[in-house]
Amino acid sequence: MSDLVFKGEKEDRRRGFTGTQCEIDIDECQSNPCLNGGICHDLINTFRCTCAIGFTGNRCQINIDDCVSGPCRNGGICHDSIASYTCQCPLGFTSTNCETNINDCQSSPCHHGECIDGENSFTCNCHHGFTGYLCQTQINECESNPCQYGGLCEDLIDGYQCRCRPGTSGPNCEINVNECYSNPCRNGATCEDGINRYSCKCIPGFTGIHCETNINECASNPCANGGVCMDLVNGFRCECPRGYYDARCLSDVDECSSNPCMNSGTCEDGVNQFICHCLPGYGGKRCELDVDECSSNPCQHGGLCRDHLNAYTCECLPGYSGTNCETNVDDCMSNPCKNGGSCIDLVNDYSCVCELPHTGRDCQDKLDPCAPNRCQHSARCSPSSNFMDFACTCGLGYTGGLCDEDVDECVVSSPCRNGATCRNTNGSYHCVCSKGYEGLPCQNGGTCLDGIGDYTCLCVDGFGGKHCEVDIDECDSNPCQNGATCNQYVNSYTCTCPLGFSGITCQTNDEDCTDSSCMNAGKCVDGINNYTCICQPGYTGSNCQYRINECDSHPCLNGATCMDQIKYYSCHCPYGYTGKRCESIVEWCSTEPCMNQATCNQTGNMYQCLCAPGWTGKVCDVEMVSCKDAAIRKSERLSVVL
Repeated sequence: MSDLVFKGEKEDRRRGFTGTQCEIDIDECQSNPCLNGGICHDLINTFRCTCAIGFTGNRCQINIDDCVSGPCRNGGICHDSIASYTCQCPLGFTSTNCETNINDCQSSPCHHGECIDGENSFTCNCHHGFTGYLCQTQINECESNPCQYGGLCEDLIDGYQCRCRPGTSGPNCEINVNECYSNPCRNGATCEDGINRYSCKCIPGFTGIHCETNINECASNPCANGGVCMDLVNGFRCECPRGYYDARCLSDVDECSSNPCMNSGTCEDGVNQFICHCLPGYGGKRCELDVDECSSNPCQHGGLCRDHLNAYTCECLPGYSGTNCETNVDDCMSNPCKNGGSCIDLVNDYSCVCELPHTGRDCQDKLDPCAPNRCQHSARCSPSSNFMDFACTCGLGYTGGLCDEDVDECVVSSPCRNGATCRNTNGSYHCVCSKGYEGLPCQNGGTCLDGIGDYTCLCVDGFGGKHCEVDIDECDSNPCQNGATCNQYVNSYTCTCPLGFSGITCQTNDEDCTDSSCMNAGKCVDGINNYTCICQPGYTGSNCQYRINECDSHPCLNGATCMDQIKYYSCHCPYGYTGKRCESIVEWCSTEPCMNQATCNQTGNMYQCLCAPGWTGKVCDVEMVSCKDAAIRKSERLSVVL
């Protein structure tokens, strides 16, 4: 309580009394002037208020503001009351004056790390190998692809392990094992290291995997005139017989001194001779001839060959293309032949083989070449096999395409003998015999030989019969091969070859294979007007143009990724699977991954460690301690270090 004296106390003390004698002191407290529980003390002509705690003023009418001193800390809001105050604390603080920071780590929120308390928050200082807001995520150290040279990365806790390919080593497979360390290359060769292999670069004169073989330069018998060859390193020496000398025992007169070889040919002196080694494209004894590369007729399908120096070019007829004009443009693709006609592709054109009796370029017409019959003198009209023409079979004594020409047998064959006079008639002739002779004539230029009571006709080539009246059919012997059509003439024939054959009797199967027919080292097998490619392993297609994708058969199991290689494949297995095709499940528990007496439980390709009390983590390697205990342990460790 505080004592406050009313100001009237300073005034004249004579005031404040009453009564006839002024003997009575007036009680100024009678009106209860002190407020808020204040105690009134009567004085002379005044009063004094002793205020309750929390109030002030001459009448205790003022409530003291207890918040003036700012008692609330950490941003708390002060609410004044009577002789006291209350603090409204922000989130994360408590106590009377908000001076206490609430421990947000009390619930141990960090899975694999140490909790650091903040203001209404916390942060997790993760153990090595973990990340995330609560250190709940194991860091995959394999994401940065640390394993080199194709090593397989296996993720571990706070680390990784590289399974290196043969020939490499090191934590990251970064060390390529030097297969050259053992100096496998011999005879001064240079060893070039590779991955799990090496190769030897031999100096001139040696060969073999390790350059262990001295090349026998004498194998080509370089020493002439009976010289004995002595093999050296990258060379040879000739021990010449008497009468010869020099490097190859070619010691006679140097016929090369006059530079006989032309066109930059190289002259090799011989015994009483010289040999010119010509540059490509030249030939002849002195390399004086430009070799005609067109002599082998490389241009197919009528292409015109232009000879060049050591080369040639083919000027193809319209409709053909390719280096050797081997490709014929298919003019039958538009199906131009009508009425069931078969289309034959030609050079820049096509031909329709019509079903009889159709004819015409596109088999659109019907033709009878013998209507009307234009053969004269009763000759027989025969249509050609394709109904595009006709032929007249003439009677004796007539010739010509229409049998319209009379054969003058008297001029052609002088058939009359023994002084007889020959008289030509229309379609025949007549012999006026000399006295004492008679006989029959030989036709078609045959020579008549007289006999005793008979005669014999010696026919010219192409005719036969008693009177040489028969035109011999040269096609009867079937001279045309490979299904060709024989066209008969007098004493001759021609063959119309099917596609893919050529030659006089169509005996030659045209070579359809070219250097570019089969790709990727495929072997070309020539056929009839076509070819077949035998592909190397790993390739397919009519021209071996497609590489076989070994992954098309989906050999990898359990969601594995298939990596296509040439002639084989490899599988990149997902977590928990192994094997060539990822067909096997990794037996995790057999490797005892769980620590600190934890129990390993495998389900499918995954495993789980059931930790003993007080331990946590994927493999139960993290001890569960509070932040307080961790801080104590940390301080103990620091003190030990200090």
